[in-house]
Order: sequence, then structure tokens, then C-alpha cells
Amino acid sequence: MRKNYLFSFAVTMMSLFATTATAQHIWENNFNQKGEEVKAPAASSSQMNIGYVEDESGIYENDGIGGFAEDTKVGAAIKLDKSTFGKYTGAKIVSLAIGYSGPTGTQAEIFFKEELPGENKVTGQGDIQLGWNSIDFDTPIEITEDMEEFYVGYYATLPANNYGIPVQRYAIVPNSCYLWTEGEMSQDGKELWKDWYLDYGMVMIKATIQGEDGQFDNMLVMQNIHNHDTQIIGDENGYAIYNVTNYGMNMIDEIGIVYEMGENKYDQDIELDQIIMPGTTARVSLPIPAFGSGEMKIKMARVNGAENKMANEMTIKVWGVTQEAASKYQKRPLVEFYETETLALIPQYFGEFFMPGFEPYKDRLSIIARHCDDQFQIRDNEDLRLVLDLVNNDSTKVYMPSFTVDRMDILASPLKIDYGPLLNIIFPDFVSPVYDEALATPTFVSVNIDSNYSPEDNTAKITVSGHIEEGVITDGEPLFLSLFITESKVDASNQASKDPIGDYTHSNVIRLQPTPMYGDQLDNNSGDYSKTYEVELEEDWKKEDMKIIACINRGEQTSHYDKEILNTAELDFNKSSVADTYMKDNSVRVYGADGKVMVEGQYDDVTVYDIAGKAVENKDLNGYYIVRVKAGDSCTQHKVIVK
Repeated sequence: MRKNYLFSFAVTMMSLFATTATAQHIWENNFNQKGEEVKAPAASSSQMNIGYVEDESGIYENDGIGGFAEDTKVGAAIKLDKSTFGKYTGAKIVSLAIGYSGPTGTQAEIFFKEELPGENKVTGQGDIQLGWNSIDFDTPIEITEDMEEFYVGYYATLPANNYGIPVQRYAIVPNSCYLWTEGEMSQDGKELWKDWYLDYGMVMIKATIQGEDGQFDNMLVMQNIHNHDTQIIGDENGYAIYNVTNYGMNMIDEIGIVYEMGENKYDQDIELDQIIMPGTTARVSLPIPAFGSGEMKIKMARVNGAENKMANEMTIKVWGVTQEAASKYQKRPLVEFYETETLALIPQYFGEFFMPGFEPYKDRLSIIARHCDDQFQIRDNEDLRLVLDLVNNDSTKVYMPSFTVDRMDILASPLKIDYGPLLNIIFPDFVSPVYDEALATPTFVSVNIDSNYSPEDNTAKITVSGHIEEGVITDGEPLFLSLFITESKVDASNQASKDPIGDYTHSNVIRLQPTPMYGDQLDNNSGDYSKTYEVELEEDWKKEDMKIIACINRGEQTSHYDKEILNTAELDFNKSSVADTYMKDNSVRVYGADGKVMVEGQYDDVTVYDIAGKAVENKDLNGYYIVRVKAGDSCTQHKVIVK
């Protein structure tokens, strides 16, 4: 049995722009001030909470809805439909978990209604205090097959000048939360409930349901899978991040997973390092085998050694490349830094937070600045269009500044946003695993740049060529070539306000992009390729501060998870060519054997790094390593397993 790791689904945000909150947080890391674990209460192992907020959602004192000039009766409710409770036919709703942020001494009356407004079908009463509270219904309500939707909530009187109904202001679910305030009545005497999720957020109410022992156990569903499409064939250390939801009432600490590709099948039981709690979604790191190129079917068939009652099947795409083929190509990732001059502190972010982490990698990574909606935007604001594509056009998931590395999911990132490859700025001390993972991701594509500049007419002729390993892409998917000319040390007034706050020296500004937003489609997806571009430059562009950057990437037709950049090359504008990232004449073979990294072929120098990026001696090795091989003007990077 193999152990793997489970990561918290919560996204950590670090922002220089964050304001200081006046409210006091009641607990941190799910513990209250007494050191006791705090969450929305569920009484036993045969119970769980259903609703829209996390059980561990924090409560802030005197925060949320309220602030009335006199004592006021209010009502708060959530609507649950069949998509939420339909899995639990036969279970009983026994109580409500209520979040409350007002003063102690308040009493709440909970209710179950079939419509809103409408009569209370079942009620219950209890005192509530700061934090999460559990109140039982006088009579449990059975969930039946014919139920389509219902409403659960509570009435309470808020003391004057106090705020008592806390809200969660993220993961908003439309048409789910309702508010009523004393005195708001229709002409026929009915309460006027308002749909308020857009104005305030999600109210902290969850229904506690109970089943017979084991009735609703072992119910795990895969929501999505994040993996690197390019995998080394036979690399048992390959892995993917799975977002999974435990809809069952039992805790899950073991998963049995089945992989199928053609006639190949792999079945494995995996013990988790952390438990997946009932009613929660988690990010789980699990192995992913590479049998070759093609579509792979994945199914979580078992949980805790028993049949998974909600096992679903998902399909991912894998490009399988042999270790020998991958060792021929030098990987150079491309970092795309998304920014806008409409936010005044982005220069401080870039200089103080981003660049200190990028600086140690500047010789191995390329970078371009993607300016959104300011004076340096490309054509029809293409940079903004691109970043929206990467988050499936959900503008609420776009943060400025942010960045991508090869437009791929970085599985090691602690700041992963679960809507595509966009990353928040990560403090320098924690960013190394992000870049190391990108450098260690195998590739099967080389990129070479040749450039000839004519000062007489201020034009340049640029040829981008390379090689795509044969036999890797088997389904005919096209690849695309993107070309950029960038300039650094560009002085410009910041546009953050009507009166500019001062000059800012920009780096990596895209001056020209001769190719479309996703590049020019190549004529072939294997073998040699070549494209030539003639460009005219502006007189005031400083050639000594300019670079030519070219990359091979996937196209617009792929999903927002799969727009990966496969490889990149970079050339100082004043140079005439850059060494090919494909070692055709000096190819080497790199592999692990007998506790050492073995290198065959012509080369000048070899350096071995562990997964933390630290150079190590080439002896007594065991596990996963990154190997840099220098041969003449070319330097390749290899991912190697040593046993």
C-alpha cells in the first residue's frame, strides 16, 4: 500500500492591498480562544451537515447583517434543492447548525418550510451565542423521493446597534439565501423575504441530517483532475491533483483507484496522510501512471476498502514520452506576469515580492509582462482576453497581479486557484517549488531563434525553428508558435490615478507580437518545423534592452486547463542566434542506476539537484532528482528516478 498526501482545499491569499479588519476573528485554524476545535456541529458519525458554507467557516464578532437602531426581529434562511439533498433519501433532518456573531443571550426559533413565505412545518428553539450553534427540531423531517426543494432557517431578535448574522463572501451560490426584517410585510400580511446573496454573501446555516449506521457511507465523487499532460512513460512517481467530495457520513482515509488506457490497466489502494471529512471537498495528490499517449480513464472504485457507492469515471489526456526522448530536450519555462497600471501598488509587488523569487531562476526561465487594460496592452486588449480564457471567462477568479508558468497547473503550488493555471504572487521563500516543478516537467519540443537586424531600415528578420518528437501526439492535435519582442527599462508614468503617482520603470513589456493571441498554427505536430517573420521596429525602442521570445504552445481549442506552453527559447536582440534546445549532434542519455545518475554521450559538465533545488553529490541517491547537463553552448535539464 502506498502513502500519498492530501492538501487543504482552502486557498491562501497573500495581498499587499489587504486592509486591516476591525472585527475580531473568533478562532484561527478551527480552534476557539479556549483551544477547543470549532466547526459547524454534527452530533455523531451517522450525521453530516449540508448547505453552502464550509463547516469550518470563521465567525467574526459583531460582523455581518444588523446595526438596527432598536431591537429588531430578523429571519435568515437557505433554500436546498434536490441537487443538495437528493443523495440522502430516507435520511432525517434533525437539527440546524447556525452561525451567530451577536451578543450572548439571544434565542432563535428554527424552522422548516416548504415555500417562502409560508407556514412553519416544523420548528425548534434554543439559545445562541457567538460562534456556531446547534438547535434540534422538535420533530425530525424525513427526506423523501418526492421532495424538490425546501427552506430551513431561523428567526432571532438582534439587540440594537449589534450585528449578528455572519456571512461568507466567497463561493456565492445564486438564489440560495434569503433575509426578512421585522415590519417588511405584503398587503396580504405575508412576510417579504429578499433574495440577498448578491448584496451580502452566503448566510451561515447548515442542515444536519442523520441516517442509519452505514446507510450513507462510502460516497466519494471526483470533481476534476489536474495533471501535467506530458508524462514520462513508466514513471511511477508521476502524480496528479484530484478534487474530490466526500458526500458520505463516514471519514475516508483510503482510496482504491483504477486507471485504464487501451489494454493497459492499473489498480492501486492508496492510504491518505490526512482524512477526508464527511461533507467536505479536498485536494488529494495521487499517482498517475503513463502507459503512452492517449486518453486515460480514471475511476475511484473503492473507499476504505469497500465499494464506492458514488464512483464516477473521468477521462484525461496524456502525452507519453520516453525518458530517452525527453532527455534530448532542454526545458525552458515561460512566466507570464499579469499586471495593470490601474493598480498603483503593482510595481511594489513586482519589485519586492515577485522578482526576489524569480531572480535565482532568471537564466533558466523566460518572462513577459502581460499588461491588461493600460497603455501597454496588445492590440485589442489581448492580454486581458487571454487571462479570462485561462479561468474559463469567470472574471471573479482574476487577481492582479498574478502569473502563470507555462500556462499549466502547478501541482506543488500552495496558492493554487481551482479554476485554471493562474497563480497569486507567492512570497520568495515559497516560490521555488513552483519553478522547480516547471523545470522538471518533461517536454518533447525544441525551439530555436535566429535573427538578423537591419539598422538601415530598422527591421528584423526572425526565424523560429525546432523539432517535435515523433510518435508523442497521436490524435492530430495542432501546435502553435507564439513570438514576442520585449523591452525592459521602459520609463512611463503610472496610470493609477488622475494625477500620476510618479514614474515607473517597466520590465519585459511586449513591444511586438507578430503572431495571433495563441500563435500561428504549425503545419505539422511531429518532426521539424520553421517559420520566418519580418518586423519593423520603432526608433525609440532601445535594442540593448530588448529580447526575442518564442514558444510552442497548445491552442484556443483546448480547455482552460490545457493551454500549456511546451517549450520556450529566448534571444537577446543584439545577438544573431541562440543555441537549439534540441541536442541533435551532442545528445546524451540520462538515467538512474545503482544509487547514481548515469550520463552517456558527449557533455562537459553534470550537476545533480534534489527536489528542493539543492545540489547533491552523485552517490547514494534514492528518489527523484533534476539533472543539468552542459554540452558546449547547450544546457539540458532532465527528470530522473534513481533507485
